[in-house]
Amino acid sequence: MKRILLLSGFTLDEIVFRGSTVYRVGGPPHYIGKILRGLDIKLYIISTVGRDFPRSYLDKYCRDNIECILDYVDLNNIKFTNIIDGDRRVQYVMGGGYELSLSYLDSVGKLDYIIVSPVFNEIRVNMIKSILEYGDVALDPQGLLRRSLNDGRIYLDSIPLDHLDGISILKPSIEEYLTLVGGYKDPSNLMKYIKSHTIVTDGIRGSYLIYDKIYHIPSRPIYDVDSTGAGDMFLGYTVYSLVNGLDPIKSTLYSSIAVSQMLEKGSTDIEAIKQIYSLLRNKIRVLGVEEFKEVLKRR
Repeated sequence: MKRILLLSGFTLDEIVFRGSTVYRVGGPPHYIGKILRGLDIKLYIISTVGRDFPRSYLDKYCRDNIECILDYVDLNNIKFTNIIDGDRRVQYVMGGGYELSLSYLDSVGKLDYIIVSPVFNEIRVNMIKSILEYGDVALDPQGLLRRSLNDGRIYLDSIPLDHLDGISILKPSIEEYLTLVGGYKDPSNLMKYIKSHTIVTDGIRGSYLIYDKIYHIPSRPIYDVDSTGAGDMFLGYTVYSLVNGLDPIKSTLYSSIAVSQMLEKGSTDIEAIKQIYSLLRNKIRVLGVEEFKEVLKRR
């Protein structure tokens, strides 16, 4: 059985969607565990947990093929407010920023892949080099780019690209990608630091795989749903697909389909994924660099 490690943080979320407000557990550990639970994979999660985080949730969550290594802090858990409008959102943060100790990595053993997905300061950019010593890394840079205003509203700010040197897979949203590269630039300046490929996600419009070429990977759009956690699930299923032998193009489209199933039905069905893949694979397009730049400008 393949072994994947996730370094991240559980969150407590307030979701404002279609005039209603709900409160629930969130963060990459919740959503990646949700899409990988029960699959032929061992998922280790190293996460910070605050004193007000519900222990009853952890008792039910950390079981089956998911093992949790929890870093408890005597402070309230990080909280996010997500105000959702279609696939756009405004985000606010309260608390958090409790740095994970990398010493926990020594207890896990040999790994097939490491997913690094900070939400807000629990993993800092200068820790990436140390994490790379333990194996191949897939990085969602969201928490490395997030900053907050006085009222807690989140905005994005760039980091030096050379801190990404040695990352195997980078998965930013399109807004995060534009923040990283500084606008509508040729991706080559970013890609010289990435060992394998970058996937730029763009909601219902699909994603852009920067690999040997630039590919537009279509999605199976699901409208008018709460898409919180979609990017987390996407990265989790991408790594799962890669360690089980799929190439970057196929794994990216498989992951897009799997996430749409989760948003629509709350579970995945590999036979249905294969069927939808056979319908969508002919819609994969190769883009030139200038065409990709134009796509970014239109966003």
